[in-house]
Amino acid sequence: MRASLTATLSRPWLSSRRQRSIALLTVVVLLLAGVHLILRFGPAVAGLVAAPLVAMLLVFLARRAGLTWDELGLARRSLRRGAVYTLLLVGVVAVGYAVTLFVPFGKALLTAVSVQLESSGSAWLAMLVLVPLGTVLIEEIAFRGVLLGLLQRHRGAVVSSLLSSVLFAAWHVLPSLRQESTTVEWTILPPLAFVGLAVAFTCLAGLVLCEIRRRSGSLLASAGLHWAVNGLGILLLTQLS
Repeated sequence: MRASLTATLSRPWLSSRRQRSIALLTVVVLLLAGVHLILRFGPAVAGLVAAPLVAMLLVFLARRAGLTWDELGLARRSLRRGAVYTLLLVGVVAVGYAVTLFVPFGKALLTAVSVQLESSGSAWLAMLVLVPLGTVLIEEIAFRGVLLGLLQRHRGAVVSSLLSSVLFAAWHVLPSLRQESTTVEWTILPPLAFVGLAVAFTCLAGLVLCEIRRRSGSLLASAGLHWAVNGLGILLLTQLS
């Protein structure tokens, strides 16, 4: 499959940058659709294998299509800045979660969301393995790396961030449907309204991550924030449940 995708992006008829971008965008969407089905409906082990492999394949194809390391947010010169952003953002998220516990109704709001993990050991496994490899890596490479870098070649920062975030929200439609039916113990909203709200919130989160990625110049920063929100959140909610 890798050989055929590479051949497609290298064909003579893809002579212009725009044509290569359209071809890459099509390939990225198809690959994401495939890995999405594996992550949502396949066994966890399959997702842990498929997600990193597809993430590496996306980077390879993006480079073949002409995207630079800077455009992908993976340039070496931006790693230090990205690491500084990551440390600061992880600290902000940790403090934010801690403060929430002391805000009126904050703890009740957090405990209202059930996390289906058997033990704190499972929470640590999710935080250190499942979240980074099965969620953060593929989503950051795809949406804040390849897609954002690709779109910024032809659109401004605002439009590119918006389009990337809309696709990021679409990626979360199926998880939102599953969450509404199995993991949220309370909601005053009807199912479709809940899913719509969850997707809208995900789009907003995508915009924030795109801005972090743009300001830091590094995918490491958006990945760090993404991991902190998901990973630390799982650990906290497991302790409260």
